[in-house]
Amino acid sequence: MRRTLIACVVAAFFIAGGTATASKLITGKDIKNGSIKLADLSAGTKSALKGKTGPRGPQGPAGPSSIGQLTTVASPEVPFGTEIVTAATAYCPSGQRVVSGGGVSISDQEIAATMPTAGRTGWFVIGVDLVDDGGTSYVQAVANCAPAGRAVAASVPSRAAEKRYVARMTQKVAAQIHAAK
Repeated sequence: MRRTLIACVVAAFFIAGGTATASKLITGKDIKNGSIKLADLSAGTKSALKGKTGPRGPQGPAGPSSIGQLTTVASPEVPFGTEIVTAATAYCPSGQRVVSGGGVSISDQEIAATMPTAGRTGWFVIGVDLVDDGGTSYVQAVANCAPAGRAVAASVPSRAAEKRYVARMTQKVAAQIHAAK
C-alpha cells in the first residue's frame, strides 16, 4: 500500500512538472510514514488504490444445532458435614459436553464458585458453610449437556483429571476462607 501511494505521488509530480524536475524534487526517502493520508489523494487515485468490491456471495447453510438434544443432569446433594467448604459436580452423559450449568448451596453462605470442569465434561459448584447447622446444609450442581463435537468442545479428558481439577479449586476456596478468618 505504501509503495503504491509513493508511486502515485511520484507520478503526480511527473505529470505536473516533467520527469527531470520530479526526480530531483522527491524520492522515497523524502516521504515520511503517515505524512500522506488517503484524504489527501484525488478520488481517481483513491479508487485505483482501493479496487472494486465484488458482489456478495450466497448465504451459506446453517450450522448443526444441538439445542433439541440438551440433557440436564443434577449431582447428588453433597452435605458439608464438618467441612466449611465442599464441592458437587454434575457430569454429562458419555459423548456429551457441558454448555452451561449452575447449582445451589443450601447453607448460611453462598456459592463460592460455579463453572464448567476443565474438560467440559460437567459442571461444578463450591459452597461455603461457616455455621454448623446439624448437618442439613449441602451443595448440588446442575449441568446442561449437548452432544460433543457439535455445540461444544470435542475433547475428552479423563474423569479422574476432572475430579482433581475440582479438588484443587475447592482447596483454593477453602484456603481463602481460612485466611479471611
